[in-house]
Amino acid sequence: MLLYRLDLPRRAPEQFRRLKKLEGRIDARLMIRMNAAAELEGKSFAQAAALFSGEVKGERREFSGTLFGADFWRLTREHLLLVLVSLAASNRGRHPARHRGGEAARRGAADPRRGGG
Repeated sequence: MLLYRLDLPRRAPEQFRRLKKLEGRIDARLMIRMNAAAELEGKSFAQAAALFSGEVKGERREFSGTLFGADFWRLTREHLLLVLVSLAASNRGRHPARHRGGEAARRGAADPRRGGG
């Protein structure tokens, strides 16, 4: 199965044609092996792809090169946006000053000097 964004054929027609040629040629076991080589063994993407093509590539991926790769700032922005949205959603309606009466009213109701308790 080939999974891609709907606009890929328009944005990158040559790369899309190349991907289509691979469709059905990589089984689940080989895909898992290639992912493990890249993610767990620290091999470069070229080395992982070489497991499919049979080529031997000598480069090894370094942690800092992977972490601070070309997509570092884009991924950082996406991550911060997701964190901010998550925080906003989790705090929605939980701010004490916005509750009717707030925390002070609850304390006052339980204060024996005020007859609440």
